[in-house]
Amino acid sequence: MHKYVKIFLLSLYLVYDSQGIIYGRGTIISQSILFLILAICSIYFLKTFLLRKRKEPFVIAWTSLLLLNVVGFIFTGRISDELQFNMLKEILVCMLSFYPFYYFSFKGQLDRNDLLVFFIIMLVIQISQFSINRNAILSAGMSSAGNIVNNIAYRFVALFLFIFLFQRKKLLSIIMTTIILYFVISGAKRGAFLVSMIILICFIFYQMKTNDNKNSISTFAGNTTFIVIILIVLNRLYLENQYLNSRLAALVQGDSSGRSIIYSNILNNWIKSDAFYKTFGHGFAASITISGTGNYAHNDWLEMLSNFGMVGIIVYIMVFYHGIRLAFNKNWNIDKRILAGTIIIAGFAISLFSMWYTSLGSYLYSMLLAYLIGSRAASIA
Repeated sequence: MHKYVKIFLLSLYLVYDSQGIIYGRGTIISQSILFLILAICSIYFLKTFLLRKRKEPFVIAWTSLLLLNVVGFIFTGRISDELQFNMLKEILVCMLSFYPFYYFSFKGQLDRNDLLVFFIIMLVIQISQFSINRNAILSAGMSSAGNIVNNIAYRFVALFLFIFLFQRKKLLSIIMTTIILYFVISGAKRGAFLVSMIILICFIFYQMKTNDNKNSISTFAGNTTFIVIILIVLNRLYLENQYLNSRLAALVQGDSSGRSIIYSNILNNWIKSDAFYKTFGHGFAASITISGTGNYAHNDWLEMLSNFGMVGIIVYIMVFYHGIRLAFNKNWNIDKRILAGTIIIAGFAISLFSMWYTSLGSYLYSMLLAYLIGSRAASIA
């Protein structure tokens, strides 16, 4: 049964991300699919905690973060507030997606090939979405052809992590990495580019550490060839995109796209608050009013600080603490340790200047983490 539920759920994610391609955005179709995704994930949330085994510390920390936001919304949020409701929806999709894939992996119903098939189809979908978004920006006259910032670039950053699952297939890894880097750089999102560079460094390290070929000369030659090709591709793509170059140069000079104002307002508000608000915050999505811009914090740590005070910060720290511990557990295979560590490092980097756990697209990160942790939990159960 779980095998068919797994296929159905993976298909739902693919169809949901296809809105705008095979059907309209924001229609009853997309809303129904999202409802089904959340319903299935909620069922597996309960099933995960009915498993007769000691829960992984990361699972407990992840669940604490989820419950903190849900309880926070129940007591301080408003369904009528579109921004608050959208944040809740995105948090639920991102965080609840962890549980079914943890359960499938624990039960031996989810393997690397399942995720690779999902990755290939999703890659095609996101390439289409990238093109559609680009054309929409051009049609609206918001930018010229050479000066487009495409938010879909962040989806390619998340998909980059799936390339680790190709393991020692270097040719496939080179091809897929080239495709990913092309769209990340073409998107001209500074944050997406910087996080993709972090993942690339980890991926090169992964290739060097997971090669089981006993011939040291051929291993060295293979790794060197892989690194050289990837760096040549990266250099060429980067140098050809003058707009990204100019945006990165502006970032060095202090251009933060308005984030400095948001960050300053939230920090000043917290400093001036009394002890109660310093500890517990102002409630779910309080950043919308505190930021002074009518928008979210665009920094998970400041989002936590405004919404749930130091309590929220501590809960979020525990997620990353137990996440990074996975990478140092010597009872785990080196390939899984490196991938787990890369996911956590990438998530942490995104949390510093954008949105990780509050972004719907981050379900791709939680899906991979669930696969890794679930398979490890099964081996020690």
